[in-house]
Amino acid sequence: MNKIITILSFLTFLFCFSQNSEELNKKGIELLIQKKYEQAIPLL
Repeated sequence: MNKIITILSFLTFLFCFSQNSEELNKKGIELLIQKKYEQAIPLL
């Protein structure tokens, strides 16, 4: 249950972050998300 909450809160953070920072380098954000998902997937 805690893992699901952690992932949901991370996704919420990402959503808010991307909404507020549209000018940031999209490639960098994509790499960051990919890294986080690679870490999160084994937890599921």
